[in-house]
Amino acid sequence: MATMRSSVVEYYTDTGLDYEAWSRGFNMHFGYWRWGLNPLAREPMLEEMNRQVLAGLDEGLILDLGCGLGATMRSLARLRPSTRVRGLTLVPWQVEHASVLNEPFGDRLQVHQGSYLAMPFESGSADGAYALESCCHAPGPDKAGFLDELYRVLRPGASFAIADGFIKTPEQAQSRFFRHLVRWSCDGWASSPTASPR
Repeated sequence: MATMRSSVVEYYTDTGLDYEAWSRGFNMHFGYWRWGLNPLAREPMLEEMNRQVLAGLDEGLILDLGCGLGATMRSLARLRPSTRVRGLTLVPWQVEHASVLNEPFGDRLQVHQGSYLAMPFESGSADGAYALESCCHAPGPDKAGFLDELYRVLRPGASFAIADGFIKTPEQAQSRFFRHLVRWSCDGWASSPTASPR
């Protein structure tokens, strides 16, 4: 667990500024294409992914679990001026830089250093939450620790959204070569075993 945590911190500390080459707004995820969007224009697709993830969330206090540099938080703040967002990241460098990028939004956006496996938020305090390509860093293929803690902090009936990579094929039906590629990919991105939606 500690090794995975230090790998995540090291990876995002080393690559943090590189994400500006991917997205001028520091979106640290893949995009969402729909009809009407230019498939060669990345930033609109990245913002569309933010809109898709945020669409089903209620107003109020929303948690961004694995917030990176806070691009999705800022998208939500622009879409819903009355919503407050609390971001959570393991990476001290991200807390510092996201806080600067979030300054125009005042105290509506706050970034905290910590783990989504032991969140510094009260039980039942959040009106919604999302994890945009960050749940992959939670341990185990079932992400049980992440889901238990998510359940604890959400108020009854609250919504959450997870957008991440999943493997639909059961492990026993995967080729050895495919399993090797998955392990190699997880190691490269400092991710835990890929989750299955089953």
